[in-house]
This record gives sequence, structure tokens and C-alpha cells, in this order.
Amino acid sequence: MSKLRGLLVNEYIKIFGKLSTRILLGLVILGALGFNGIIYLVSRQTSLTHATPFGGALTAYELRNIAQERGHDQWERDATRYDYFIANLITHTPTVYVQGVRIEQHPEAWRTQAVYTLFDFRWLMEDGLFPAAARPEAAAIHAAMDEAILAGDWLAFTSAFHRGQELHYRHDPAPELAIAIWATEQALAHNAYPGSWQYHAIYLVQTAKTSLLHHDERHRYFDAQDVMRINLYRLEQGIPGYLFPGMEFAHFHPHTMHLTGIPGIWAGFAASLEFIGTLLGAFLIIIAGGVIAGEYAGGTIKFLLINPVARWKFLLAKYVAVLTVGLGVLALLFFANFIFSGLFFGFGGLSAPFLSVVEGEVVRRSAWLYIASRYLLGMAGAMVLATFAFALSALVRSAALAIGLSMFLFLGGWGAVALLRDLGFYQARYILFANTNLLSVIGGYTGFAHHTLGFALLNIAAHMIVFLWTAWDAFVRTDIK
Repeated sequence: MSKLRGLLVNEYIKIFGKLSTRILLGLVILGALGFNGIIYLVSRQTSLTHATPFGGALTAYELRNIAQERGHDQWERDATRYDYFIANLITHTPTVYVQGVRIEQHPEAWRTQAVYTLFDFRWLMEDGLFPAAARPEAAAIHAAMDEAILAGDWLAFTSAFHRGQELHYRHDPAPELAIAIWATEQALAHNAYPGSWQYHAIYLVQTAKTSLLHHDERHRYFDAQDVMRINLYRLEQGIPGYLFPGMEFAHFHPHTMHLTGIPGIWAGFAASLEFIGTLLGAFLIIIAGGVIAGEYAGGTIKFLLINPVARWKFLLAKYVAVLTVGLGVLALLFFANFIFSGLFFGFGGLSAPFLSVVEGEVVRRSAWLYIASRYLLGMAGAMVLATFAFALSALVRSAALAIGLSMFLFLGGWGAVALLRDLGFYQARYILFANTNLLSVIGGYTGFAHHTLGFALLNIAAHMIVFLWTAWDAFVRTDIK
């Protein structure tokens, strides 16, 4: 055991003693910095949507023309609503606006939506939805909403709006309206002002309830039942930001991450899952491709093997050195991405939990452990290609050929599999590269039916056995000349 330990230490000295290895480590850190920087710069490209009062840009006459040109039968009603905005100097603004990497609720945004709601309710009255006995109550509710909008009182408006929803439901008991009433009640109960995380959580539950009502599964990354359970749990426990299963498959733009409830630093951190396999794979192929072939190229192989140590121990020491160096570089990437994500997007939200649903119950776990497990799974492809390069290095005894061929397969393998899949050759799932991205396999995004994690692991294990047997046969059994 002591001899094997000595051989392993010797391999570390050889690997890290090379200038090329130190340069590669520097490139890994620069790669992490560059990736986070690019994501940050992309996020800065979304310009601020400025809110301007209608009256400051367009006259009532111009607005009426715009409404009329839309060509629908209700253009006069649209023009009346525009006149309300102008007459009361109410800012017409989108729900959210973007400033750098922040997505914020404009203070006046709720009033914009409130005006639309006010006029929708007015037109229900004009269209005769409410019977004569209910019209005085409807008029009082309409007046209360109008007064709250002009006073800028969100709570008063929401309370009046809730009474209007209940009146509407009594005369038109639609299931969607019942869900909307529930959402308004929750907003009042949690004082969920538009733009707050509570408001967004309630909206997600409302959307999930509606999709279940229509048997329409709109959530790509996890089902509507899980959406409801997780966001109701957030409201109950007061959890503003969280991580969820499958977040690595969500669009990693920081704005999108913000809207899904992921705090700033985790948005950039999650994005790094997209490139660790590529960066780590390229690093390990270069290291593994030269670890044996370098001995032949440098003429040191004979001096190495005259030691009274079994050849398989030399081979094992070299392979373990490659694997452990890979784990070390993975840890380096983990901490580098954490630091750079924090510097670019802020260190807020570090205590955010990872929430998942297990057997119908919400389970709260560490977000750190979840990201770490995703990193380890993302390393699988890099390790397989490193093993291939290691075997090829022992077989052909040429570092250039081993590294070159491995890099060619590494960069082109997934593209070839995708092409075969798109052409209908679903047998391509047996190809190694269809199975090395375990994150995609777990998420069900490989494009192959019945592509399970067990199948992918068996495929990887079969290839690994072939690669290691090739390395053993070429290094241990073949004579050195």
C-alpha cells in the first residue's frame, strides 16, 4: 500500500510539475470568470422599460385613432379606458421592468392593471351580467375600486375587487373565477403586494390550479401538483427564494431565475452547470492523454518499469491520479463559480433551501448539496472521455494522437448522436455519448424514449470496462521495446 501511495504522489508531482498543467488550471479559472461575465453582460442587454404617462406622449385624439385602427368592435371602449388614464394622470406601465440584473415591480404597475380591471367590471355591468337587484351593490363596488385607484390604495382596491369577484361568481359560477377568488383572498391574507415574492408564489399556484382544471400540463420542469405544493409551502413557511428539482434545465438567464424564485447568486451558479462538463472534459482529456504516452515520448518508461513494482500498480496509480485530479478541478470550478457568481450577481440568498416533493410531501434540503450533486453528475461524461484518452494513450503511445482523437470525439460525439436521433435512428441511444450527460437523462431531455438512468449507467459501465481492459492489456501485458 505504501508503494502505491508513493507512486500516486509521484504522479501528482509529474502532473502538476508541468507548465502546461498550470496553464490549464489558469484557463479553467478564466473560463469560470468569462462564463459568469458573459451571463452578466447578456443580462445587462435588456434595457430598462421606462414608464411614461399616456398624456405625456399621445393625445386623447391619437389614442382613439390607435384604438380604432386595431379593427375590433370594442375600440370605443378601449378609447374610453385610455381617456381615464389621461384624465387622471395615471402612469401606464408594464408589470415588471428590468434594471441591469434586477427585475423590479414599478410602484405604479398595480394601478395600470387595476384600471383594466375597473373597466372590465364596468362593462360587465353595462352588458347586463348582474340582475336589477344586484346592480346597486355592483355600482358601489365599482365606485370603491375607482376611489381606491385614484387614492393609490392597493389594499382598498384589492378588497373591493374581491367583493366584485364574489358578486360575479354568484351570477356566473365559473371554476376559473373560483380559482381567481382564492388567489385574491391569499393576496389579502399575506398582504402580497404586486411584485413581492408572495404575490408571485400565489400566481404560480393559481396558474397550476388552472392548468389542472383544464388538464393542461404547462409546467415543463415539474408537474402542476408539485408547483402548488411547493409554493403553498413557501407561503406557509415564509420562504422568498428557493431551488427546485430540474432547475439546471430551466433557462439560466438571471431574469428568468429571478422570476422563478431563485436568488441572485444561485442564478449564476445554476448557469455554470451548463459548461462544467465541457471545460472539465477538455482538461481531463489533455491530462489523461499524456499520462502514459508522455512516459514513452520522454524515454522514461524503461526507467519506470525497472523498479520492483508490478506494472498494474503503475497503471492504477496513473489512473487514480487522473480521477483525483479531475475531482480537484471540479472542486476548483465549484468554488470559482460560487465566487464569480457572487461578485457579479450578489451574495444574497445563500440560505435559500432546495425544495422538492416526495410522495406528496414537500421536503426541504440544502441547496449547496443539491448543486454539489449536480456538479458530480455533470462530471460523468468528462470522466468517461478521460478514461478513453487514458486507454488510447496506453495503446498508441502517442499523446498527440490520444488527445486529438479524444477531443474530436468529445466535441463531435453529442452532435452525431443528436443528428442520428433526429433522423429517426433511435438505436443511437446505445452510443456512449447519448448516455454521458446524466443530468439530461435524469431530466428526460435526451430525446430518446424509455431512456432511464439505469440504462445510461449500464452503458457507461460497459464502455468503461472496455477502456480499462484495453489500457491494462496495452500497458501490463505488452512488452516494452
